[in-house]
Amino acid sequence: MLCEETKLILTLLTNGRYAKDEDVVLASLRTCAHIIDKGLQADNWQPDRAISFYSECVKNIKQLEKSTLNSDDSYKWAKEKVLEYEKVQETSSPLHLDYSNIHNNEHTRQLLRDIITSRRSVRSFLNKSVDADVLKELVSVVNWASSSCNRQPIVLHITQQRELVRKCLNQCAGSTCFSEIEPPCFIAVCVDIRFYRLADRHVFIVDGALGIQNLLLFAHTYGIEGTVLNWMQATRREEKKLREMLAIPKYERIIFNIALGYPSKAMPAPGRKEVTKTYHIQVKAK
Repeated sequence: MLCEETKLILTLLTNGRYAKDEDVVLASLRTCAHIIDKGLQADNWQPDRAISFYSECVKNIKQLEKSTLNSDDSYKWAKEKVLEYEKVQETSSPLHLDYSNIHNNEHTRQLLRDIITSRRSVRSFLNKSVDADVLKELVSVVNWASSSCNRQPIVLHITQQRELVRKCLNQCAGSTCFSEIEPPCFIAVCVDIRFYRLADRHVFIVDGALGIQNLLLFAHTYGIEGTVLNWMQATRREEKKLREMLAIPKYERIIFNIALGYPSKAMPAPGRKEVTKTYHIQVKAK
């Protein structure tokens, strides 16, 4: 564990060598635009607030304006934030949207609760692959989860080649007790650590987990279930083999894997601990 932590620290310390990579420039643009956006939302907004991040945005936009990434929605959003920032300097009145478009009704709450509480991790699958268009739909919700400074770092390496799925599963200690029909789809969940500094060295795990929860819940609405396979105890050999099989670059960190498919059966949900053990509300100041 100490060895892995040291290796991660050394990797993050040398991330500067990727600074000119277009994906890294776009991530920097998202982060700076995110900070501008926070300033525009603040009740105590003042002209020139976050001016250094505005300058960084302008520089990053210029770097990417002739890149293929200039069609990326996050690039377009960042440009809009820069224009909004410039306009607000003149009007001194940030625009705030009406929040009434958020669904505040019992039907929506009950539907979401049902989705959350009925999702299962399963180990028995039908011999049925997941359509490519459905996979794209599932992936499309990943980056709508919160991520630190809007980094959106998740990269998914997906295969439905039966033999390759089997080989990938063999690298995961948590892939036990599957039925004779193995899951049709294997996903290595990675995060691009070029987007992180040393001080953020554990944040990428949180970012990755938040995004994948979106995928798992959305998959459930298609009748597809995913089982998360622990990767924390992977050996160096297992990691090396999985990286080679799925062509995972060295600057992407594998945080866990997922076995995905249509379930043939499921077990009853395990009991959940008493909800009063999950929170503490301070009623008096100490």
